[in-house]
Amino acid sequence: MRSRKRILRALRFRALSFLFQPLARGPVAVSRWFARRFGDLAWCMLRRHRARAEAHLAAAFPERDLAWRRGVTRQVFRWIAGAGVSFLRLDRIDLAATVRGLEVEGEEHWREAVASGRGIVLVTGHFGNWELLGGVLAYWLATSPRPECRMHVLYRTVEPPGLDRAIGELRRAVGVVPLPVEQGLGPAVRALRRGNVVGLLIDRVPRGTAVSGRFFGVRCRQAAGAARLALAGDAWLLPAALWTDADGRYRVRFLRPELAERDGERHDAVVRATRRMNEALERMIRSAPEQWPWFENRWKDRPGETWGDASPGEAGDGADSRPGPDRVHAGDSAARPPADRHR
Repeated sequence: MRSRKRILRALRFRALSFLFQPLARGPVAVSRWFARRFGDLAWCMLRRHRARAEAHLAAAFPERDLAWRRGVTRQVFRWIAGAGVSFLRLDRIDLAATVRGLEVEGEEHWREAVASGRGIVLVTGHFGNWELLGGVLAYWLATSPRPECRMHVLYRTVEPPGLDRAIGELRRAVGVVPLPVEQGLGPAVRALRRGNVVGLLIDRVPRGTAVSGRFFGVRCRQAAGAARLALAGDAWLLPAALWTDADGRYRVRFLRPELAERDGERHDAVVRATRRMNEALERMIRSAPEQWPWFENRWKDRPGETWGDASPGEAGDGADSRPGPDRVHAGDSAARPPADRHR
């Protein structure tokens, strides 16, 4: 079964490479146009993913109607295709010109954290253009008063190996140092203790130990890696994101950095910090909900130890009576969306 999955992944990688490589080398405007059309095609063909996205949007935005959810879902498919093309062009991007055109919110939070000399755990999610965010921060660090400070990303390797190598080469091309999580957290902790930046995405469904919390009002297990890493490296937790505005300009937002509280039990500090980071990510996703992959089941349960007792207003059943996404219909009269099988 595993070998069959590996073969299918390899074939999918080769097919997508064949489709997207010309877009990575062609004119930007043409590449973006074709990416939108590819997203429209995916929206038409992937009915399960479309229904799942609409169901998750209904749980997250119960005040919105079906027409709004369908419109956002279509934009999500266009966004993900555009993000793929943008990533393939990462080694060709002019970072200096990109930085000059950025709209930046909360830049003082970034400067404060860098100037402190502490390491920084840069917390974000699969939102907007997270790969370009890494390149922008690497550029800022290289041109800052602390050019020895490097931008790292902690990531899980992907299959096939050729795809993983290609991803690593694109990240290194913009000054980002990849740190595979399979090598353990030691390299990331050492990088933080030397005052570097380590970025990671916190919106994956966690395996093993997690924190009980809520995301868009719906109870879920939250990945605790960012908080645990910050505690181990005595580092800042800094929420940030980069996305595209309605007028087509890139916008970066930094929220206030914080140090994980050390008073009390260690796992209590992890619980509090993890919940706050997820709240910060949720606020940023609400700024542009069409730039987050709603077809992924962020609320799926997986076995493992869960920290944090349920409490009203945070993770308790009494905090919100809304049903989870797996029990929300994709439309007012649509059938229940199918269970996730792609993860």
